[in-house]
Amino acid sequence: MSLLNSWATEKVRAVAELAPQFVNPQQKAFFLSHAPEVLYSGAFRAGKSRIGCEKAYWLAKRYPGIPIGIFRKTAASLAASTERTLLHDVIPRHMIVRSNRTERWYELANGSRIWLFGLDPDPITGLPSKVGSVELGFAFVDEAAECVESDWIMVKGRLS
Repeated sequence: MSLLNSWATEKVRAVAELAPQFVNPQQKAFFLSHAPEVLYSGAFRAGKSRIGCEKAYWLAKRYPGIPIGIFRKTAASLAASTERTLLHDVIPRHMIVRSNRTERWYELANGSRIWLFGLDPDPITGLPSKVGSVELGFAFVDEAAECVESDWIMVKGRLS
């Protein structure tokens, strides 16, 4: 077996051990994709928020210290939707070692931090100013259909 095949086999095994159980092939394709931008669209209750949160959590476990951002158009819409999915369905409570509910971040023991951001526009500039200086290793936009192009550009600009 070549070194490349051995590496690929180990990667598949690591993904299989840590990956969530997929509800459908679209979730699996989204989760396993390495493309720089991926869109997952589906009907009501198709698991879009869940698989995005699962991928964020998996990356946080896999890459110590990675900063991850999960976004929605407005911060007010996070608590009853995306944040609830992340905290009640995806991350086991014992895996969170530190958190800041005001700033909306959750940290794992390996130093990875998952932030939840609203893309609420600043009243003066019209741009989402709360995320202007954040540097991220991964970003997930939940309900991207609510966003405008400038929101998408802002999120992409946070990735390093």
